[in-house]
Amino acid sequence: MDVDFVVSSLASLERRLERMQLARVRVLEEPEGSPYLVQGETADGMHFDIYVASIDFENAVLATKDDKHVASAEAVILYKLMAMRREDVDDVRSILDNHPGLKGLDVEFIERWAAELDVQDEWHGFVAEYQKANNVRSQLILPASDTGDQANTPKTRYVKKQGVDTLGRRYTRWIRQA
Repeated sequence: MDVDFVVSSLASLERRLERMQLARVRVLEEPEGSPYLVQGETADGMHFDIYVASIDFENAVLATKDDKHVASAEAVILYKLMAMRREDVDDVRSILDNHPGLKGLDVEFIERWAAELDVQDEWHGFVAEYQKANNVRSQLILPASDTGDQANTPKTRYVKKQGVDTLGRRYTRWIRQA
């Protein structure tokens, strides 16, 4: 089992991590020394990743979490689109299956961040697949229209950095491009 968390800072987690029975913990840092990821495993074998919010999208995820501190389905879809591993593809399909006609999903949020994170093609691919599989004839989503103001607004771009963690799992890190 693998559990992922996003936090605004590690300060609030230090005491909790100290109380947990951990088999191992690794803190990954940016070149300037700020931590961005804590990876670990509990004594009973549960793997976890704790990401420190560092890009606008991660801060938006924290702002939209529900009262149980769980990321929204929209945020999960976007994280899965960024990673695009086999299990992520299955997870996105499952979320779409649980939201017939995309009802209950904030499609504008997904569209905005999919464009910002450069995963819009992947998102539209899932929607097209969903429409075809469910014989949906109408357009469920429309790409955002470009107005003069939007066209002149510079978009923040992110660069994908991939690697392998201490447990041999692939990871993807998105870094703001200057």
